[in-house]
Amino acid sequence: MLSNIRNWGNSGGTLLPAGLLAKAGLQIGDPIEVDEKNGVISIRAAEPKYTLAELLASSPAESVSLSQEDTEWLNEAPVGREVTK
Repeated sequence: MLSNIRNWGNSGGTLLPAGLLAKAGLQIGDPIEVDEKNGVISIRAAEPKYTLAELLASSPAESVSLSQEDTEWLNEAPVGREVTK
């Protein structure tokens, strides 16, 4: 596919046809990563970045279990100058 780089503010840009986006599994508004290596520009879907809160919220509680040793450790009283809340 041939296209042209067009002036876009202080940058350059090009249009990506809907069919090409569909083949790549991309939609309008999707985050992408744009890289250059050895003179070749590549565009790909960005890997999602999750916060710890999002990961924990999406994890079923039954998938996380504490061992007997973990439970005992969590229930131990402080032995020094630890700050507990």
